[in-house]
Amino acid sequence: MEAPALILDQLYLGTEWNASHEQGLFEREIGFILNVTAEIDNFFPTTFQYMNIPVSDNEETDLLRYFGDSYKFIAKALSEGSSVLVHCKMGISRSATIVIAYVMKQKHWDLSRALKYVTERRSCVKPNPNFMRQLEIYEGMLTAKRSFTRETCLKSEVTSEPSDSVNIPVPVDNVDSGTPENSLLRDTRKNGTCTPPSGFENADATPLEHSVSESLPDSETQNPTRTPENKVVLKSARHPFNGHMFSVSPNQVINISSVTDNLRPRVRHLVSEFESHNNG
Repeated sequence: MEAPALILDQLYLGTEWNASHEQGLFEREIGFILNVTAEIDNFFPTTFQYMNIPVSDNEETDLLRYFGDSYKFIAKALSEGSSVLVHCKMGISRSATIVIAYVMKQKHWDLSRALKYVTERRSCVKPNPNFMRQLEIYEGMLTAKRSFTRETCLKSEVTSEPSDSVNIPVPVDNVDSGTPENSLLRDTRKNGTCTPPSGFENADATPLEHSVSESLPDSETQNPTRTPENKVVLKSARHPFNGHMFSVSPNQVINISSVTDNLRPRVRHLVSEFESHNNG
């Protein structure tokens, strides 16, 4: 049988058979297993640490909601020096989608680059169209998060009073990690990193079905506040990407375009009823 594919250092993508082959798991020093199926049991629950995402490979499954937790599970395994196997039935769609999402976030890559990278290491990878749409939305969420961090740093540069402790961010071109040009900022006084707002570095993308808690104005950014270090932190911002609109705050990213799209048919229905009532 085919061995699991090594995608990144200590991160494997494979099949049900790979997950059931205990010797192969030991040989690769796999201690964590991410099971992305509803139909396959965890084969060795007392031997390995498991996370189970009970989903089917179809057009109705919302896999996006699990991207944050799966990223944390993989990161935990790697931080403990263990290898991790991500698998579904055939290692083609469900588990591949989870791995692509991890690579996008970990490497700061867009979907196209992450998909190409994973496919080069496992040629049969092919997320179903539903999962591809969710990866596209996730790409927008990650892009919006990076843009929000950049805007916050730039606001700090513009509005902070001059002092020896003020950090001055400048753009970095062609970052080796694969981040698009100017999408990261370098701080000239802190070893080349622009510090994100407090709590933002651990924020997860909010699934697309979550609703917006409040209406946002048409302006791109709103209500900046200052931290104790005299840095400006934007409370929220709006970022368009690939036909979607995302609302970003220090602790979440919301795809507000999906909410707006769901409201449009109801609004049209109410307007039609109102016009019919007046014409009657």
